[in-house]
Formats: sequence, structure tokens, C-alpha cells
Amino acid sequence: MFEVYSRPHETARYCSIDDYLCFLSDYRVLPDFLSKDSAVSMFMAITARRDDGSHLAVANYVESSSVRCLIRSYEGFVECMCKTAVAVFNTPSLRNMYQPIQLRIAMFIEMWNLGDECSRITHREERKQLLNCEL
Repeated sequence: MFEVYSRPHETARYCSIDDYLCFLSDYRVLPDFLSKDSAVSMFMAITARRDDGSHLAVANYVESSSVRCLIRSYEGFVECMCKTAVAVFNTPSLRNMYQPIQLRIAMFIEMWNLGDECSRITHREERKQLLNCEL
């Protein structure tokens, strides 16, 4: 997942807010289960707490800012996915389905087919084409 929804920079990979929003959109989490504003707030809170905020280029979502927030590690990306799972299962239609947080995360991964290799390959190829068009 991280290799699909991140970009190389120097010797590492980084997940930007744009990459995270693409992930949510590709898996139809955004806007059906999570609003764009709450997704951005969640991502920014994680980068601030992890001190992953960066001095790199401007994010598309925050047009007037000169700062782009990035998640610099796989662990940060996993944390973002887990917080997304908890937020999704806090929506009124799903709130009573799974109570323990671990079960919510496991069901999010299963229900959205995040472990499906075919789906990851499809998204990876689509992202490659999109990134090539942007260059």
C-alpha cells in the first residue's frame, strides 16, 4: 500500500496529503464514509504529532500555504490507515457493528479489500500513469 500511495524523494518515500486523499478516493472511503476536511485534519494531526511536517513543496489542497505535510515513514502511513478505520466505523450506519478498535481495523482492511494484491496492482498502474501525465 505504502509503495503505491507515496512518492520518492531523495533516498526515501513520502506520503503527502494528496497521496492519502488519493488512497481514500481510490478505495471509495472519501466522501461516502469520511469527509475531505476530516481526512485532512486527521492526516495533519498525525504529521504534527510525529513531527513529520516538512519544508517541501506546496500541497494542492492547501493552495495558499508554503508548507507540505508529509508522512515520512511506513509506520505513519499505517497509523493513518488505522485512524481512518476507526473514523469510518464511527459513522452512524456502522457505529454499532464492531466495538473493539482492533476488530474495526481488521474489518476495514477486509471490507475494503486492502490486502488484495490485484487491487493494489491496478491502483499502482493507475497511479504510475497519472504521475507520468503530471510530469
